[in-house]
Amino acid sequence: MPSKIGVHIKGPHRVGYGEYLASACKDGTPVPLVKSVDDEGAFIDVRKALEDAEDVAYPDNASGRTVTIFRSCKEPDWDTPANNFRGNPELVAREWMGRQVQHWEGVQADYFEVMNEPDPEFTLGEEQSYQWLNRCVLECMRFADERGLKVCIYNFSAGVPEPHEFEVLLPSLYYARNHGHVLGLHEYSTEGGLRNGEGRGTVLRFRMYYNDILIPRGLGDLPLFITEAGPNGGHSWDRDLGADGFLDDVRWYDSHLRQYPLRDRGGTVHARSCRERRARRRELPGSTTASSPIEHRGAKRS
Repeated sequence: MPSKIGVHIKGPHRVGYGEYLASACKDGTPVPLVKSVDDEGAFIDVRKALEDAEDVAYPDNASGRTVTIFRSCKEPDWDTPANNFRGNPELVAREWMGRQVQHWEGVQADYFEVMNEPDPEFTLGEEQSYQWLNRCVLECMRFADERGLKVCIYNFSAGVPEPHEFEVLLPSLYYARNHGHVLGLHEYSTEGGLRNGEGRGTVLRFRMYYNDILIPRGLGDLPLFITEAGPNGGHSWDRDLGADGFLDDVRWYDSHLRQYPLRDRGGTVHARSCRERRARRRELPGSTTASSPIEHRGAKRS
């Protein structure tokens, strides 16, 4: 099975990115996922790479396409609504989405991120806050449906929520599956490589949500994208690993993503420094991104 590792783009500095996409397409294995933060140009490169390789015969197990996800950070409260978990959740959702869609206008993406790492733990109380969040995200999806948009919901920080909290969100997860929206999660190790986060519940945590909650309730076909992932909380992949160690770590993560039979799943590896990685890009089929620790529940990342 082709790599499930995608690319996380932030800002216009994309040296070697277009060539990387083109090379993957010509090899018959397009990069499965590109997430871009306020840079629609990243998707233009995706479309060009796919168009230039339209005559390539893809293997039966390759999708022949690249899924694109867009996130805007142009609002002052760009992670979640300023009055998050307060007031009427439906009204908050509509005001929030009304501002977001202004930054999405003209962007050709498959999905748009609704929120980034919402953390309701310390507001209304645990269960009530997740109930509020569930209602808010439901209304965000209805707002998107009215405009023909598809969204990527939640994008929780690594290590959260707890299983009983995740269960509170089932109404919105059913709605997402039934209306063509997708679930986003972040997976980061707190220190060292991604594999260090597996035992701490911050990496490959999606398996618990699907095996214990979603699949038994008939939601195993809810599409999932790991919209951020990486070592060292996403802050410095080369601090402990070096280029070779980083590539080995991402291969390990990719091997686990490919084993799990979830529809449309891909993961983006978030790496701040990519000069050495670009030089070695042919060593890994796919590309790299990731984010936030269980020891620092709900810690925000950019």
